[in-house]
Amino acid sequence: RRFSGLVSGQSNRHNVRMKELMTLQATEFFCGIGGFAACVPRSANLVAIDINRDALQIYRANFQHRVLCKTIESLTVEQLLRCPTDLWWMSPPCQPYTQRGRQRDCHDPRAAGFSRLVELLPKVQPESLALENVPAFGKSRSCEQLLTALQYHDYRVRSITLCPSQMGGTNRRRRFYLIASRSELVPWGEIPVQTCDRLRLDDPADVSRLQVRPEILNKFRAHLHVMDAAQPAGQASPTKCFTSAYGRSPIAAGSYVRQGDTIRHFSPREVLRQLDFPESFTIPDWPDRKLWPLVANSLSLRAVKYVLSHLPVAASRTIPCPTDVPSLELEIDGRPS
Repeated sequence: RRFSGLVSGQSNRHNVRMKELMTLQATEFFCGIGGFAACVPRSANLVAIDINRDALQIYRANFQHRVLCKTIESLTVEQLLRCPTDLWWMSPPCQPYTQRGRQRDCHDPRAAGFSRLVELLPKVQPESLALENVPAFGKSRSCEQLLTALQYHDYRVRSITLCPSQMGGTNRRRRFYLIASRSELVPWGEIPVQTCDRLRLDDPADVSRLQVRPEILNKFRAHLHVMDAAQPAGQASPTKCFTSAYGRSPIAAGSYVRQGDTIRHFSPREVLRQLDFPESFTIPDWPDRKLWPLVANSLSLRAVKYVLSHLPVAASRTIPCPTDVPSLELEIDGRPS
């Protein structure tokens, strides 16, 4: 599947050819709430795999794709051969590589799923592959193992470290991205510098529950990154990267916002906006502390769309997420999980 015209949303340097635009066939590993699915056409044929049932419940409320509730490390060759192989999308756990983790790399149990995919890659050999993780992943042993497998099987490979704030995003979420394909990849182009968009906040009447407790302010005020809701247009700066610890760890897990005399957390919906999820994306009426880890652990859609546009598959066109979809059983190829 090749592009036959200008890649949607990209400049002329990203002009690629294709014979005809066809439905994307992809498998989304570590799918979470569906960051990858929100970046591709509604008509895409996806299989989404994750072990977190809360995340899959949100995924199923927004997408009609088949889902498999299963650990990645337990997948078999037979199961993967029944999944789409045009594109593998991976967003494996970042804890084995982060500064706050123990940096055990491929020896961390949370890296087992990714190691399993590298092991199965030669047996399945998807047409293309894309990956997102923290910048330290690019220098890890895990990444080295993936590159060795890709190069041995004649994949073309490109990588980039990218932050959505470079493209006007309101959140600083610097990530390492890798794409690989058996076909020619589109070269990375220069990203025009853009000013940060203005924060889109909830109605102040609906956010009283989010106020930071006085004892937390007294103890950690000097270490909190607080945004001013009244920042003039054109002078806004991006928020800090939100992590799955947001709401549990007072510092180094994301930013706060000042509205009037109140300093509060960002709501889960506001975090999603900063990751460029559409307003139509459905989240359940769960407590904030249950939603924060799920939304903060997702993807920056702005950056992912840019990365996908450099693959020789029809993955870069954006269509709003469906919001009215039937409930699905957890299944793969029609078989209950």
